[in-house]
Amino acid sequence: MPAIASTDVTYSQPLGSVDRRLEGRPPHYEAKVSITFGNSTLTYPAGGIPLDPFKLGMPLGQVEGILVYDQAASVIAGVAWFPTGTATAPKLRGVTAIGTEIATAPAATTLVVLARGY
Repeated sequence: MPAIASTDVTYSQPLGSVDRRLEGRPPHYEAKVSITFGNSTLTYPAGGIPLDPFKLGMPLGQVEGILVYDQAASVIAGVAWFPTGTATAPKLRGVTAIGTEIATAPAATTLVVLARGY
């Protein structure tokens, strides 16, 4: 089965989210974004699910950090999500309760993240 690619991830900004410009050179941005991925068919790619920095609200494609908000439902299901990757190729890594990377096809999952970068 094919692995989840960045094109298989859906992005949206929840109501009330703030996408604001911060001071600095280059100017920095913060964006609260809802990310949806998985369908129990596409497999989990080694190293994590690739994300698109531009769709995370970064106009220059550089992500400095990602904070994953309330993920209680996925933790109850046995998976915690952590940001990993590089500034231009961010990823979300799924880890089980015993600290190993998941190896199965994740069910449909929606996470709200705060991305910061430029």
